Amino acid sequence: MDNTAIASSLRTVEWKDNKVIMIDQTKLPNQLVFVKYDDFNQVADAIKTLVVRGAPAIGVSGAFGLALAVLQSKATTKDQLFLIWKKQGKFYMIQDPLQ
Repeated sequence: MDNTAIASSLRTVEWKDNKVIMIDQTKLPNQLVFVKYDDFNQVADAIKTLVVRGAPAIGVSGAFGLALAVLQSKATTKDQLFLIWKKQGKFYMIQDPLQ
């Protein structure tokens, strides 16, 4: 596989097996390190500490973090779930390093 094929197959942020997988951009360009998160607080921290960079990647990471929050919630109704989602969404807006 040539370098072009490798580069085109890399994803900055990915959802796999109910985990968020991202390239740790604090390690670039010297190392290519993938990190896996299974808790929305870890994703929020990754956004805050610039493990993930760039508006599109931050947006996708935030959305994946919200998905983890929903998966981890104890909501039993749609209304409870929406309330949890709404609270976590505010948390992610606070974490945005660009704000």
